[in-house]
Amino acid sequence: GGYGQGLVGGADKALGGVSADQARYGYEINVASWKELPVDKLDKGVSGIDSRWAGPGGRKAFCLSRPAVDADQSPEQLIQSLSRVEPALTDAFKTGKPTYSKSVVNGVEFVDFEVTGAYSYLIRAGVQSDRLFAFFVSAPQSALADEADAQVLRHTLGSFELYNRA
Repeated sequence: GGYGQGLVGGADKALGGVSADQARYGYEINVASWKELPVDKLDKGVSGIDSRWAGPGGRKAFCLSRPAVDADQSPEQLIQSLSRVEPALTDAFKTGKPTYSKSVVNGVEFVDFEVTGAYSYLIRAGVQSDRLFAFFVSAPQSALADEADAQVLRHTLGSFELYNRA
């Protein structure tokens, strides 16, 4: 699976993330078919991207972490803010309206989004310790149209959780 700290700035992140006991978040990803990609200083410093993966058939996953400057945003404001990190997400808005639901996992309230289009996005966002964490899973629309593929992608998104570490 994937783990990360969501810390600010610093050196280039090496492949492999952090160990489970140091992590501030975690998620399940099939490491047999997905490849972890390095995150450079620009991705980390400008976009807050903390981990990134490439999967088969154009699938992608990444996690971002940044200060939660407005933790009380509406879901609509939050998705607009998150779309600045992934320009293709803005394109998906042109063909479909995002849907969302809320859930609580280990005491953390999450907002889960689904944006469908030629390239579709599943996003889970939550705030802990004054940081916004958002996990993105994206794939061509055909992957979400296939029930088995969609189930795997939704499971990956649903596995994202935050750990209460200072």
